[in-house]
Amino acid sequence: MAHAHDERQFTFLRLVLLAGIIVIAIFNGRGFSPAFDPLLYLLTPFLRGTPLGTQMGFFYTTSVLLSLMTFMFSGLPAALYERVLRRRSSSVVSLLIWLAVAALMAYPAYQAWQDMF
Repeated sequence: MAHAHDERQFTFLRLVLLAGIIVIAIFNGRGFSPAFDPLLYLLTPFLRGTPLGTQMGFFYTTSVLLSLMTFMFSGLPAALYERVLRRRSSSVVSLLIWLAVAALMAYPAYQAWQDMF
């Protein structure tokens, strides 16, 4: 019975860490990130003439794409860690690596956000 309780705590901790990674990725996708304007500039020619070619469409598409890129790229070191150790599922350590890299990627956006206030 203690095994099932430990497994539930482990699953809850993994979900909390994953939620933290998602929150950081969404924060980095906001307009505070230094990568936002260059990405918006690069996406503009591809979005013109599409339903997303409005001013708000440009903003939201850039925001979502930057959030997804943060989420994916910050997971690469964690995936490499799992690959080296030949693990089949994510451990708490790999999720902490993922969270730390996501926080490092979002740090310039956090600094820009702090400068606004």
